Amino acid sequence: MTSGIFQGIEKLIDGAKEHKFDITEPILFVDDELMLPTFSGFPINLNIEGTTVLSLQMEGNLDLPAFFKTSGTSELNARVMPSSATSLKGRMTVGDGPIQSGLEIEGKIHTGSGIDLKVKRQGVNLDLKVNVPQEKIQVIDVRTDLYWVEQGEHTELMRKTPVHYEKSTR
Repeated sequence: MTSGIFQGIEKLIDGAKEHKFDITEPILFVDDELMLPTFSGFPINLNIEGTTVLSLQMEGNLDLPAFFKTSGTSELNARVMPSSATSLKGRMTVGDGPIQSGLEIEGKIHTGSGIDLKVKRQGVNLDLKVNVPQEKIQVIDVRTDLYWVEQGEHTELMRKTPVHYEKSTR
């Protein structure tokens, strides 16, 4: 992924005209399961799963040699839109085989932003315009959810019910 990003930046700097570059890379950084036996005969199952999706979109007309050589009017345009989303899920259930129940906690963190740059040169004058094209920039957005999970004897999928909790003011 890193080489792809550097190739895109290199193409933009080397004078790419109307170049577009879009890379999205999903990464599974943890996926593990542990089953602990208990005296009751029902095991405790611990699962953890973590994923990240990285995205980078770049486009523009950055013909730097032409920009500095031309004596008349010339223009540079660039748009960069990076984003990242990470999810981490932890589940603890009691039971084995087709019957299980327990809790799952899911944490999510997301960031996304972008910038448009336009530089216009007329002789010795430079005009720089900076634009933020998104209505909402998420510098960082963190969210956690808690679920009661259960799997019955005749169902293959685990059912998730959100757990709502209130703060006590006592």
